[in-house]
Amino acid sequence: RRLMYSQAADCRLDAQGRIVIPPYMRDYAQIRNEVYILGANEYAEVWAREIWDQEEPSQRERSNSVAQRQSDFQL
Repeated sequence: RRLMYSQAADCRLDAQGRIVIPPYMRDYAQIRNEVYILGANEYAEVWAREIWDQEEPSQRERSNSVAQRQSDFQL
């Protein structure tokens, strides 16, 4: 967690109230145009739409697998 949060940045709002993500973060996340903002418990993740569209099926499969294992143990 420390490493992840050490990369945090204060972001300003533009004149229309949008969050301005710094260029180095946009480059790292491969954000070119549209994004998804995903709630992740205590924080939010910003994903480039193209990247999340590729990642989402495996995330869903992983989530379903965890849910099935919990169900097997009646958790």
